[in-house]
Amino acid sequence: MTRRSDVVVGAAIVGALAVVVLAALWFQGKLPGGGRRDLVQARFREVGGISVGAQLGLRGVRVGRVEGVRFDDDGWVLLDLSLQPEVRIPEEPVVIAAQNDLFGGWALNLMSQSDLTVVDTATLAEIAAARAAGPDAWPGARLADIGLLTQQAVLIAGDVRQVTDRIAGAFDSTAIRNLRLSISELALISRRLARFAESQTPRIDTIAGSAVGASRSLATVASSLERITLQLDSVTRGGAVGQIVTEATQSSSDLRRAIADLTAVVATIRAREASIGNVLTASDTVLSRMSRGEGTLGRLAADSALYVEATGALRELRLLLAEMRVNPKKYLKVSVF
Repeated sequence: MTRRSDVVVGAAIVGALAVVVLAALWFQGKLPGGGRRDLVQARFREVGGISVGAQLGLRGVRVGRVEGVRFDDDGWVLLDLSLQPEVRIPEEPVVIAAQNDLFGGWALNLMSQSDLTVVDTATLAEIAAARAAGPDAWPGARLADIGLLTQQAVLIAGDVRQVTDRIAGAFDSTAIRNLRLSISELALISRRLARFAESQTPRIDTIAGSAVGASRSLATVASSLERITLQLDSVTRGGAVGQIVTEATQSSSDLRRAIADLTAVVATIRAREASIGNVLTASDTVLSRMSRGEGTLGRLAADSALYVEATGALRELRLLLAEMRVNPKKYLKVSVF
């Protein structure tokens, strides 16, 4: 009875193990009709901590796993991926390897090329190179792990510390004192500017008033100019402009005739230039002799006695004529036969 129980227990254990193994093989797609999976390849330059059995996710859902990791002839890393048959593969598929936790765990993410909007240019260049290597595998790229990010953060922190040290060195006590002095001077300048603005406010108001007056004057001038334009337009419509032009033409004709007459006179004067010169010479000679007291006119001009005697003679002649009017018989004797 005890032996039969042991056999039953052993058979049950072996059967359970067989069921577990068969179930695992079925889920892995290694048994006919069980858990069939599609196999694809992904090409990477490096895969980080990805190994066989790593998960492949699509928008956070597990859709496959890594079945193999190997190198090809060109030095690329090829990952053999098994996909569930009902998975809808996105357009232009790209496989990204990245850490999925803080303890060094790695996983693969399947996404479309158009969804790569937050990766750096180096990752995009790696994907482009993997795609150019051939169409037989999906392009893949490895994102920086936590260690690299931490290292970069340390480097950035060191650079920031150097910058802060330089800033601290630049802002020593002398620099702070100069900065305070500059701030004080700036405050003084601002106060002066405020006082200047307050003092110039009346002038600005005056200038503004003058500008307003000038604008009004300009408006008045514009109105006057508009009236003049209207009057000029009315004049041009009435034919006055044509009359003015006609009169101006006649005046110009008269002016041309006057200029022609003046030209003729000038020509005549030029023709008589010798005679006029002789007359002027003779006149100059006569005037010169008169100024020297020569000749009758010169003596008359130079000696006043002749003028006095001539005046006296004229006076006596007037007296004689008066006496002849009074007593003509004394001077005239008339007899008839």
